Amino acid sequence: MKSKEHTRQVREKVIEKFKAGLGYKKISQALNIPRSTVQAIIQKWKEYGTTVNLPRQGRPPKLTGRTRRALIRNAAKRPMVTLDELQRSTAQ
Repeated sequence: MKSKEHTRQVREKVIEKFKAGLGYKKISQALNIPRSTVQAIIQKWKEYGTTVNLPRQGRPPKLTGRTRRALIRNAAKRPMVTLDELQRSTAQ
């Protein structure tokens, strides 16, 4: 799972070093980022010709994982609760 996006400067440095002939391993050691990240940046650059963050696919979920778990916990605690009461308690 990806944890963060790298700055544009870092991604451009990766491409510069790749164009200079360095391999994935040497680039990752020089910039102190994982080799798989270097590989992903270079593949994206080869495919799209840019290092800019592209828009993601799909609609973002309305509930976060944390909210979803809380909703399930509340419903399990009180199985006879109505949907309206559950929505109000989640909104708070």
